[in-house]
Amino acid sequence: MTATPPRLYHWTCYHHAPTVRVWRTVTPHMGLSWWTDLGDRSKRTRAATGLTSRTLDCDRMEYRCTATRPDLLTPWLVWRVDHQVAPGHVELLEAAPGARPDHWWVSPDPVQVGSVRRMVA
Repeated sequence: MTATPPRLYHWTCYHHAPTVRVWRTVTPHMGLSWWTDLGDRSKRTRAATGLTSRTLDCDRMEYRCTATRPDLLTPWLVWRVDHQVAPGHVELLEAAPGARPDHWWVSPDPVQVGSVRRMVA
């Protein structure tokens, strides 16, 4: 018996949301697209996913995309081992204050989405 995968989300800003909406696909940037099972737009989710926007002018949590096939995504904790990600790179990503790598999934392939929803009030 296989466990049902969680609902997975990709967060993005207003710059990228129109393209995702038109193509109904999130494409990898620099090799991977990043996803999470955290669907609420909160400070805790922002820190857990690393989407703090400290170095960007846009809000990387303005839009939430929902994967149509979450079973095609790989948990980050599995990916980093299977693909022998450099320990220094892993540490850089996972050491951010509030980071929750146990809530990260990745894909090297385009991922179809069922919805692209603006999440700000």
